[in-house]
Amino acid sequence: MARHATLKIYSRGGIRAVDVAVLLTVTDDACNAICAYENFLDSVRRFERRGIPPFYLDMIGFPFHLQSRLRQLRDWPPTPDALRTLVSSRDRLIVRSVELHSPGFWEFLAT
Repeated sequence: MARHATLKIYSRGGIRAVDVAVLLTVTDDACNAICAYENFLDSVRRFERRGIPPFYLDMIGFPFHLQSRLRQLRDWPPTPDALRTLVSSRDRLIVRSVELHSPGFWEFLAT
């Protein structure tokens, strides 16, 4: 079972709504990239346990998540849209709480 951690971002009021939307999007994209990278490392470790050296992995179609039905990524680094397909819904970032005073904070829950 995945462990959860909390990410807390402190901020001040008086920011435009569009900037809040950008903050939420880039925070989600960054967490998806970290999760996809962790999945990639897990896949590499599974191959290494089977005796397949890391330098062969690119030849057999990495990066992809071995325990999913996802297609191999063609472009690296992946786009934010591609990363969203690599992260399961249970591992996606969740807004846990928001304090809307100045200064306040946004608190996220993630694996």
